[in-house]
Amino acid sequence: MIVNPLSSQYLGFSIASPIVVAACPLSAKLENIEAMQEAGAGAVVLFSLFEESRINNGEPDAQFRVSSDDYLRLVEQASNLNIPIIASLNGTNLDHLSQMTMAVVEAGAHAVEYNPYHLPINLMRSGREVEDELVELATEMRAICQRPMAMKLMPTLSSPGYLAMVLDATGIDGLVMFNRLYLPQVDTESMVLSRHVHLSRKEDSAWGIHWASLLHGKMQGSIIGNSGVEHAEQALQYLLSGAEAVQVASSLIRNGIDYIGTLNRGLRDWMEHHECADISSIIGLLSEQRQADSASQDRISYMKSLHNFQSPHFK
Repeated sequence: MIVNPLSSQYLGFSIASPIVVAACPLSAKLENIEAMQEAGAGAVVLFSLFEESRINNGEPDAQFRVSSDDYLRLVEQASNLNIPIIASLNGTNLDHLSQMTMAVVEAGAHAVEYNPYHLPINLMRSGREVEDELVELATEMRAICQRPMAMKLMPTLSSPGYLAMVLDATGIDGLVMFNRLYLPQVDTESMVLSRHVHLSRKEDSAWGIHWASLLHGKMQGSIIGNSGVEHAEQALQYLLSGAEAVQVASSLIRNGIDYIGTLNRGLRDWMEHHECADISSIIGLLSEQRQADSASQDRISYMKSLHNFQSPHFK
């Protein structure tokens, strides 16, 4: 029997590769999703269905990529492929998310990823209130969703590790770490605030890798790395730190869907060079080293990094 060295786990599914396509516009067409499967993706998270599209009664709207009815048709068609198809639901309203959950599950989604993208800009709300709402959302959706489910977290949480373990205790199957922030930018020429999508770079992976290493072995559900996977090296950093899979989007938008194959080849080449038999043997390999660091050791490392930093402009 031929053993696939890249086999991994994702929300309880056995997948052929830890490279998972993140929610992005590339999955808006069935032929693209088929190409992702052909290129070697372990699973595909479909582009997000926003709760506002349900408020709009399912009618097409220029600000949404497709109507909710079109989204459900895509879920139904894609669910016949040979890889897990995960619906992405974007919103925070429990009633809307409940309706959307039942709709995508009925359409055939193999799992659901909840993306409660919300910037806490209300100055009168505490961090505890924000986090309690996320726990309530996870609890309510776990009671409704009859499929494996994950939640995508924001990187701005005050204590991501503690919240991750509380969310894990609700019975969800995985946490995606972390969502991208889309903050307003100041245009000094036109004197207006604007928002633009910037594709992630490898530097954006550090926060997710940090928390994957600290949470590995502490949760029942999967840890899924997200953001900053430009090359196979960043995918390996996530895996070695404790993530069971990594989501990619920006690198595919830059390089095309076939780049999934390039990432998989990079993983295989590294494993052969380091004589690793399978992905499961490297997941979390470096997490114990990171977890051994105490808070005081972190401060010492921080001070040493600043002290040892060199620049030709330093005299």
